[in-house]
Amino acid sequence: MGLAAFFGNRTVEREERDQSAAVEIGTRRPLILIVDDEAPVLDVVRRILTAYQSDVLQASSGHEALEIAERHPEPIDMLITDLRMPRMDGHELAEALHARHPALKVLFLTGFSEDLFKLRELLPNWAAYVDKPISPEALRQAAALMLYGTTNPKGPSLVKAAPK
Repeated sequence: MGLAAFFGNRTVEREERDQSAAVEIGTRRPLILIVDDEAPVLDVVRRILTAYQSDVLQASSGHEALEIAERHPEPIDMLITDLRMPRMDGHELAEALHARHPALKVLFLTGFSEDLFKLRELLPNWAAYVDKPISPEALRQAAALMLYGTTNPKGPSLVKAAPK
């Protein structure tokens, strides 16, 4: 399954993401905060990302995610959030976290991508979206593209874990 996602103000395919937007993480694994009000979705996304060598924090609401981000000592590299959630939607959460952490990348994982553009015409250059359902490999590619500017990063992160 190939990857096509909406990045900033244009759609890109695989390796076309601007390399200058890449996060410089170095030798550490990326820290990704996932937020969804559905526990099964949180579990699946967490398992996918940990299998691909990422450190994961998870929250079941926008307010819980803000609390986790505030308390966590390490910088959070990426937020993967559902768009539609009660009390605080994914847009509100992304704006609040990005205002506090300008280097944060945001990936909206949603089954309602048409809702992304109800209040705005374009996503900011630090955000993208992918539609649910999504394959594990497509999720890995989208996260890698946002974080590193490539779907095939070199180094310790977002690479398939060795079989046990």
